[in-house]
Amino acid sequence: DYLNENLACKPVNLSLDELCSTSLDPTIFLTGWQGPNPGDIELGCIDNYIITFFDKDNNIVTVENLKHHIGKTLKFKVTHTFQSFPNCWNEVLIEDKYPPTIDCRDLDINCLADTKNVVVAFASDNCSAVPQLVGEVHESIDCDEDYIGRIIRRYIAVDKYGNESADTCTAI
Repeated sequence: DYLNENLACKPVNLSLDELCSTSLDPTIFLTGWQGPNPGDIELGCIDNYIITFFDKDNNIVTVENLKHHIGKTLKFKVTHTFQSFPNCWNEVLIEDKYPPTIDCRDLDINCLADTKNVVVAFASDNCSAVPQLVGEVHESIDCDEDYIGRIIRRYIAVDKYGNESADTCTAI
């Protein structure tokens, strides 16, 4: 295996994917691996690199548990299966930049019912999300023997990291 002596760890912002996870690649965490030609990677066997995360108390954090550290800065260490490779350390900020999605459904309600707590919007996200009401309009309906009015509500989905759904939904 080829060992590049120019490698060093760099600070990283690591965004989790749609499954609130990530795949690890040493090129994300190391500098000095770029070859003389664009696209050249001078790392040798990528699978021989081990990336380990640590919380503020130096406890190991597994990749599966990174989702519990969103918004936090962790330490990481890059090692190689060859003992002669010098270890390097730096910091990584775990982020969730994946936007949630929103879905609405229409619902018929008795005109005497309290509509304040009726849920018609549903948010989904890789980590967490809630629907937020961003607008509401009340309209009277004339000449309809079944309905006297309608409430039109517009929602977006927002996760706890401030990511908003690209789309809105309207429930009538």
